[in-house]
Amino acid sequence: MRTNELRERPGLLAALRLAVIYTGGRVSIWNLAGQSKAAARAAIMSELAGRRMPQSKSGVNALASEIYAACGIRGRYSAMCEDRFRRFVRAVIRVGLIRKDARAG
Repeated sequence: MRTNELRERPGLLAALRLAVIYTGGRVSIWNLAGQSKAAARAAIMSELAGRRMPQSKSGVNALASEIYAACGIRGRYSAMCEDRFRRFVRAVIRVGLIRKDARAG
């Protein structure tokens, strides 16, 4: 995905920014697993969907599928997709579309 395409998708950029915030900069979808991170997953899914998503529809597997699809990431194995996602987010940070030290709010 090119930089111009990302700029045209503010929901995706907002979701990536939240992923960076909620994972503490580690940018791993699997860091959002568990009941204690349900609200974080729902917030990210809501940004991706453009509408409020309930926590019951925002499991870690659903989030992974949605965010990988939105970023254009395909792979046979989840570890492969996760690695590509990390590289993708690092590239977005490197070109300055989001900041690694972003804060919620």
